[in-house]
Parts: sequence; C-alpha cells; structure tokens
Amino acid sequence: MTEIQLGAIAILALGIFFRCTALGQKLYWYDEAFTSLRISGYSEAEVMQQAFHGKEITPQELQNFQHPNAQKGIWGTIRGLAQEEPQHPPLYYTLIRLWAQWVGSSVTEVRSLSVIFSLLVYPSLYWLCLELFGSMDVAWLAIALVAISPLHVVFAQEARQYSLWTVLILAASAALLYAMRVDSFASWALYAVTLSLGLYTFLFSGLVAIGNGIYVIGVEQFRWTPILEHYLLASIVALLTFVPWIWAVATRHSSVQTTTAWANRPSSWKAIARVWALNLRRIFFDADFKLHSQFAYTASIFGVYGFVLLLEIGAVYWLWQSTPIWVWLFVFTLIGTTALTILLPDLIWGGQRSTATRYAIPCYLGIQIAVAYCLVNLLESNAFGSWQQVLALAVLAGAIALSILSCSIGAKTPIGWNKVISYYNPPIAKIINQSPRPLLIANTSMGAGEILSLSRLLNPNVTLQLTVDPNVPQVRAGFSDVFLMTYSQSLRSQLAAQQQASVQPAYQERGRTWLWRLTSKN
Repeated sequence: MTEIQLGAIAILALGIFFRCTALGQKLYWYDEAFTSLRISGYSEAEVMQQAFHGKEITPQELQNFQHPNAQKGIWGTIRGLAQEEPQHPPLYYTLIRLWAQWVGSSVTEVRSLSVIFSLLVYPSLYWLCLELFGSMDVAWLAIALVAISPLHVVFAQEARQYSLWTVLILAASAALLYAMRVDSFASWALYAVTLSLGLYTFLFSGLVAIGNGIYVIGVEQFRWTPILEHYLLASIVALLTFVPWIWAVATRHSSVQTTTAWANRPSSWKAIARVWALNLRRIFFDADFKLHSQFAYTASIFGVYGFVLLLEIGAVYWLWQSTPIWVWLFVFTLIGTTALTILLPDLIWGGQRSTATRYAIPCYLGIQIAVAYCLVNLLESNAFGSWQQVLALAVLAGAIALSILSCSIGAKTPIGWNKVISYYNPPIAKIINQSPRPLLIANTSMGAGEILSLSRLLNPNVTLQLTVDPNVPQVRAGFSDVFLMTYSQSLRSQLAAQQQASVQPAYQERGRTWLWRLTSKN
C-alpha cells in the first residue's frame, strides 16, 4: 500500500471515532423531534389534538409521541409523511421506524442508524473515484477528506436522512459511470435502482439526476447513441417507480408550501453569499478560535477562509485543466446543477432556500473529490520539480489539521450550528428545572417540534399546558413559577390579565426574549 493509502486508513479510523463520540449528548432538536414523531406513527395533527388541549400534561406524556407505537405501525409513519410532509419521501423514515423497533428509540439508538449510513459513504465514494479516475490513491484520499470533514460528521450524527442521501448520491453516480463503461442490462438496472432509492430518500435527488442527464448528453456530444438511449430508459424506469410519491406531493402541495414557507422569506444577496462562504468553509473547518485580540481573531478567520476557498477553487480549476471532458464534466455537473438550481431562484425572485446547508451536499462532495484528485496529482507529479510535492503536502496537512481540530471541538459542543430552531432550549430548560413546581405554558406559535424537543430536557416535576392559538388556558393556583414560551403577544397579555400578574422576560439572548415569567403584582 502507498503512503497515501496508509495515511487515509488512519484518518478513516479517526473519522469513525468522531462519528460515534458523544452521540447522545448533542441537542435533539426540532427536526429530529419530527423524525421521532414519524417513528411513533402519530401525525402532527394527532399531537395537536391529544396534547395541545389546554389541560395539564407532563413531559413524559409528550414522550409518547417520540417512541414507536405498535398500534400505528409503519403505515402510520408513511401516512403522516404523505399528509403533512410530502417533501420528505418515506425510505429513511420507514427504515428508522424498523430500526427503532429492533434496536430502540433513545437519542443514541436513533442517531446510530445515521452513523451506519455514513460508513456506507466510504465504499460508495471509493467506487465513484475508481470509475472516475482509476486511481486508488485518489479514492483513499477522498475517503479520508470526507471521513474527517466536520460538515459530514454533523450530518452523520443527526437523526435525519442526509447520511443516507449522501450514500445514494455517490452510489447512483458511480453506477452511472459503470453503466456507461460496460453498457449492460444489469449495469443500467443498478443505476435505475440507486436513482430510485435516492428519489425515495430526498427530492433533491432529482437535481442529481438532471446533472447526470446533462453529463451523458455532453459526453455523447448531443448525439442519439445507445448509451444515451439506455440512460433515458433507466431514468424513466426510476421515475416511474417514484410516481406514487409524486402523486402524494402533487395532491398535498399545500402541505409542502406550509412546511417550506421559510425558504421564501426574503434575504439579501450579501447574506446568501456569506452563508455560502461559511458552508464552503465548513467542508474543512467548522470552529471559532478563542482569541482575546479582535485583530488576531479576525486575521485567523480570514486566513482560514482564504486557505479553504483557495484550495477549493484551485482544485476545481486544476481538475478542469488536467482531465478529459468525461472526468471534469461529471464533477462540474455534480456541483453545478444543484448549486445553480437552488441559488438562482433566491437571487432572482428572493428567498433563502440555498442557505440550507443540507441541500448542497452534492456540491460539497464534488468539491472534495476535486481536492483529492488535485492533491494526489501534485504529490505524484515530478513534472515541475519537488516544490509541487512540498506544496501539496503542506496544503494536505493544513486541511487535515483544520478538519481534525474542528471535529475535536465539535465533539465537545452539545449545541452545534445545525440546531437552528432549538438552539436555546438547553438554557430555557435549565431555568425552568430550577423551579420546585413550575408550569410551562406554550401554544402552537412555537411549533410541535420545538415543544417535543424541549420536553426531553425538562424534569419530571414540570407541568405543561399546551394550547392552540388563540385559545387561552385556565391556570390553577399552586405553582411556584409560571413560564410562558410563545411568540403570541395576545396570549401573554390575556394570561397576565387572568392571573393579575405582569409578564417579565425570564431568558433573553441576542436581543430577543425566548422565555417569559408571570410575576405577581402583589
């Protein structure tokens, strides 16, 4: 084995370690609470009916909606998705329901399936790189870069479908190249199967498929050839298998619009550019330096940004300049089709869908493949002297060091950047749990996922009263503290009048109040 392969194996072991570290200690946030809701077989409507009724309930009662219910079954999982979240196809959620029934439904147990899927990324990536470059060194280095990429480690530790989607992006891509090379019925059938599985995992697999089509048409030089014919037949077969879920999306389009309304909120092009730069940095580095000097902090951050972005841009340029069209066009379509499809609507019509880090996973994979090829090409080339190898070694060492540092810090960070909605739940729960007999009042303005996430952090002595906006619950006497968690000004005002109390902020962060407390006027 070469030095690159031996080093990659050691880094791979480290990547596996990071994926398994502190799996149960990370905040189980809003989206993951919805994963557990799908595991239970309950729908969000049933949660609203059975829990948001204004009567007193306990955190333990809410947890009934977070574990498998034998009476609901897998059909309850699929039905809940089809009716309320059809933008999420059912493959992952069916698998996680079966996994929870077999292994368990604790935070660690549920997330462990994502870890297993993330390990399947490695053979899929290895196969793709062999088909693309015919180089084991490139394949192993790509595996090493993905193994310790802080971005991929985050998704590997989350109870969502993105690790499985990553596997299927790579598997379908490799299957396409393999089918184009051998052009057999079995090879095209394999491509159709992997593409269909990808579609049933995440709708944006359709963008990957469009990129595949652009690639095949480009390589075949816009001619009707047997390869193009077989590709179209395989793609049509995959699409036909997905028709049942296309029907679910079409018939429940209003649910899709409601649950994805956040993507249409206006955002400036500067904000979008900043998020994209941040996400591209996260491929290799995802941590902040704790420096006392503002100048040193700013210099270090800009230095890291510059290093990572130059590496990524330079690698993609190198790939374009040093490989034939059938190589670089594949990576370019993998990166560009998804990036342009989600970015251009934001820039033209407004919105922020492109700022969702998970949507651009194909782009990150394409960039990492380009970086692996570029560095191996420099390390193994003597055409321009040894300075190339020294530069490549220095860049590779820097990228690996930044990634390991990021993963090490991330392992000790219970609330990561991806826990967007539920970021402040731990300090909120800490304040509530300090009270001997607390009551927490919340309504639907917070969302069911937020309350389900918070309920995992609350002590058993906490009582909750959940209501549907604009209803106001009747609060009995006897509680040591009454807390409010709501965006509704009306609810706060009416409760204050009902209890003859004032409403005071109990927890504020970043200029916003996240928790309120009723305080007696007497």
